[in-house]
Formats: sequence, structure tokens, C-alpha cells
Amino acid sequence: MSWTYVVTDMLSTTAGEYTGSTVGLRTQIRFVIQDNVTTRQLLADEEIDWIQTQEMNCYMMAAACCEILVARAGNVKSKRVGDLSVDYDVEFYRGLAARLRARGLSYQVPYVGGVSTADKLAQEDDTDWVPSRIFRGIFDNARASQPTPGPTSTDRTGYPTT
Repeated sequence: MSWTYVVTDMLSTTAGEYTGSTVGLRTQIRFVIQDNVTTRQLLADEEIDWIQTQEMNCYMMAAACCEILVARAGNVKSKRVGDLSVDYDVEFYRGLAARLRARGLSYQVPYVGGVSTADKLAQEDDTDWVPSRIFRGIFDNARASQPTPGPTSTDRTGYPTT
């Protein structure tokens, strides 16, 4: 397992260990959780790179890293091997994870599958698009009387055309 922290790598687009991960994002996560002291390495590069493939933004990734540190510590408060000593403050990382997750949630924008006509049409034209299982009229009762269409017709989006 490797460990690196070079502050000038914050914007690096160099690929990390996993597809979609970058050295720059890894460095940002280390900065946010303060895993930047060479004598107190908390997470390996590979661990942070994997977390990058699981979360949506740097804050959510850093929160997940904090949760891993909480789980890793378990009931251990400190550990000593020879001259090396590591102290775990589980409550610090638990609180930091909660604050980072709250901040990260504010950066996430839900995607509802096309809020504009152009977006919906672009999706339908995409050959890799999976059709939605929820659509206008999904709960219409075919046996119930249906309103007669007016003088306007509708296009493939279901909206009236003029």
C-alpha cells in the first residue's frame, strides 16, 4: 500500500489506482480529513482512490473516509508499536464525517431524467438510454372514459404542439 501527499497535486488530473479516480482528488480528500502527516498515515492511496468511485463529491468522499477511520478504530483508543504511537479520536472523526456529509449533500443535484423537452429528446435519441418505467399516463385506467383530444396534437413528449 502506498501513501502520498504533495500539496501541489490538488488539481492533478493524473489517474489514480481505480478508473475514475485522480491524484488531485485524493490529495484534496487527504487535506480535508488532515491525513497529510507522513508519520501518521491514516489511509492508503488505494483506499482513497476506491472511495472516489463510490461517492459523488470531495466532501462525501472525505466523509466516507472518516467513517472508515471510525470503523477501523473500533474500541481502540491508541496503539503503540516500538517508537511509533497512533492515537485514535473516534468521536472527532464521527463528528467530522457528519459535518462533511452535510456539506457534501448541498453540492449534490438530483437528476430527474429530463426536466426540459430538449433534455428528454436527447435522452430518447441516446442509443444507450434505458427507458423510464415512470411516464405520463402510467396509472391511467384504459377502461375509464378518456377525455377527447382538443384541436391541438401532441408530439412524442406528450406536450401539445401548436
